[in-house]
Amino acid sequence: IIQYGSTDLELLQERAGRIGYVFWAEGDTLFFKPRRPKADKFKLVWGEDVIDLRVVKTAARVIPEVKVRSWNLKEKREEIGEANAGDEMLVSSGDKAGTNLVKSAFTNKPTRIGHIPLRSQAEGDAIAQGHLERSSLGFQVARGTCRGVPTMKPGSMIEFEKVPKECSGTYRVVNVIHHFGKEGMVSRFEARRNTMPG
Repeated sequence: IIQYGSTDLELLQERAGRIGYVFWAEGDTLFFKPRRPKADKFKLVWGEDVIDLRVVKTAARVIPEVKVRSWNLKEKREEIGEANAGDEMLVSSGDKAGTNLVKSAFTNKPTRIGHIPLRSQAEGDAIAQGHLERSSLGFQVARGTCRGVPTMKPGSMIEFEKVPKECSGTYRVVNVIHHFGKEGMVSRFEARRNTMPG
């Protein structure tokens, strides 16, 4: 691993994003793990738990197909890792995948990634999958503040209730900061999902 012109945090973000991992710190311990299909889940109700909430939906950053190309020096052949719409782990099962909606609405060429040394086809597929996962989670982004939930962390799932249908449902937390103030503890979060209610 070469770290050039980047902070330790940026390096961790880049490494985690490449292979679809999440990371967080608890005390002096840093956790670096794959996203889990099942994680801690919290229900947040508008007007009770949620203090403020802003939800943005966009197809601009969603990539429905990724190809990673590299040259295998040992085998003297090209290695191509691939990931396609529908391959991603859906945040909310039963809903429509954002990548499939984008693929059907727009004519997109696959995003090609080069200049990444690969040791195997499986590594190329993992990197392509990581890029697809990361881009798909940009389909719907929720940022807000709620009454303190000290056990909420990256990878946790939150479900909003008593909000408009377009915003309701399950999201995956990508970052959260817990604050203590005059009114007690609050949690400021950013959560994302790659689906739309069916």
